Amino acid sequence: MTQRLIPFILILWGSSLCAQSPRLFISKWIRGDPVKLSNADPDHVFAVEFWATWCGPCRPYFSHLSELQRGMADDLTVIAISDEKASKVSKFLQQGFGQQMQYRVAVDGSKKTARRFGQRGYPFVVLIQGNRIRWRGHPSRMDQALAELLPENPFLETSYEVKELMAQMEVALENLRWNQAVALADKALELRPDSCEAARMKYRVYATRTLDVKGATQSGQAYLRDCSDPADLNQLAWNILTDEEFEMINDLALAERIAWKAVELTEREDAAILDTYARALAEKGDLEQAIKWQKEAVRHAAGRDKKKVKQTLRMYESMHKR
Repeated sequence: MTQRLIPFILILWGSSLCAQSPRLFISKWIRGDPVKLSNADPDHVFAVEFWATWCGPCRPYFSHLSELQRGMADDLTVIAISDEKASKVSKFLQQGFGQQMQYRVAVDGSKKTARRFGQRGYPFVVLIQGNRIRWRGHPSRMDQALAELLPENPFLETSYEVKELMAQMEVALENLRWNQAVALADKALELRPDSCEAARMKYRVYATRTLDVKGATQSGQAYLRDCSDPADLNQLAWNILTDEEFEMINDLALAERIAWKAVELTEREDAAILDTYARALAEKGDLEQAIKWQKEAVRHAAGRDKKKVKQTLRMYESMHKR
């Protein structure tokens, strides 16, 4: 790994592009406080991602960048920069993608940052450390570069081990080896107690495969306690509420609590998460509160999603009148 990465870094340092200190040209910060690259600790790393709302290949990396930001907050700052209009980016975040992008989001309509950093396509990430560009490339190869720049950060090492365990768990599930799958999830959670994926998959085994009520209750509570990813929380809550495979252990109370945690983590501003929480309230029969929170979902929704959440609101209001 070192032999492949270091020569690239050395070549980049010697280029005319990196002879000058990197600088951000931000016209508006959409999410998160403004930062200056030159004011950071020399060992701190900035991951500047160039993306666009229309970029389909950018979306699979939102959750991973959020995971890195949460797990490496002391050593890493993720900044996503678009050259689109601020209003367009804001609407995009309101359409459910805000829950996936839990890091700083900014707009540079002049494209000066992209030119200065040598952007090549979408998505594209530039890693900065010591006020110098240290690496540029596709986000799929970024973790290797981060490991070189932050060799003592434990998060990356455990992340690799957890990914391997999750891959083994998928194989166990395909072969209907439920006990082995749970054991692999437990190993992953020993390494990373906050792993939403491991906790979610463990709960799913108990709730939809073995139908172990006690196991589902305990693993569900552990997931609720330890997972802090709004996108993951929202997805599981929605699955419990709508997927047939969860009907045998129909824990609506857990779905409501999971959805509420996602609401709080997104400061009650994410339309998709508010919609899920309102659904949880409706499922338990509290239509008055469901209507209240669905109205909040409508208020924060944009584009096509606004029409959908309005339709759901009308359905709740109709049910309430009966």
